[in-house]
Amino acid sequence: AVFVPAIFLAVAAFLLNVVMSRLVGTQRPLIGALKALGFRSSEILWHYTQLVLIVAMLGSVVGTVLGVWLGSQLTAFYAQYYRFPSLAYRLDAHVITISAGVTLLASLLGAWSAVRRAANLAPAEAMRSESPKTYRVTFVERLGLQSFFSQQSRMILRQLERQPVRVLMATMAIAFSVALVIAGNYFRDAIDMLVDVQFRRIQQEDATVAFTHPMTLRALRELEHVQGVLYAEPLRVLPIRLVSAHRSRRSAVQGLPHERTLRQLLDVKLRPIYL
Repeated sequence: AVFVPAIFLAVAAFLLNVVMSRLVGTQRPLIGALKALGFRSSEILWHYTQLVLIVAMLGSVVGTVLGVWLGSQLTAFYAQYYRFPSLAYRLDAHVITISAGVTLLASLLGAWSAVRRAANLAPAEAMRSESPKTYRVTFVERLGLQSFFSQQSRMILRQLERQPVRVLMATMAIAFSVALVIAGNYFRDAIDMLVDVQFRRIQQEDATVAFTHPMTLRALRELEHVQGVLYAEPLRVLPIRLVSAHRSRRSAVQGLPHERTLRQLLDVKLRPIYL
């Protein structure tokens, strides 16, 4: 609920920054003409801010609708699995408010530099094309290693050195995308691991028969002769109360046979524990 949305919002903020920067770059002459006709910087700033707010609000509305649907489906799944007679899905208004507020804030932070640059453009400067960056040799060329690189490679290195902030942001965006993939697959892998350890390595039985009071081994023999039963194994569970000074806790202690097949004991490294 915290880290995965944060990764999404960081990537979205970066994408908004890229889109708004390119939009401002292509609309420089229009911004200059509007300012020359008397439009104030605050009006230009509010115009582009509205564009960002519309995108963020649309995303919030669609995300809220999808979240409500997924939440209700997940609640119904829990109710069906655990056989609850009633389990209602309830959405608090403050959850929607917080989600929309965080989304709007992340969007504004991501696009703020581009929007501010559009508002600060002077009319005469904006009405002409953006001047190219100052040329300088790259680090590779200063070391005299340019002969090892093609002309295209040197152009790429030169562009990377000219815009270190953009390179850093692009690297961070790729890192966030990889983190998102890892975080998304972690839950599936963790659940698969839990299911494998608990129901394939520890509890290997297909069915468990529980009695309300201790039974003799005769009951075990009778179960072994039921049609379809291949093997049966005894298990004893006793309720206990652990006491230490004024503190106590109810628990249970299990008794397992020395030689067992269906119910295993494993340590933290999944090695068998011998009784």
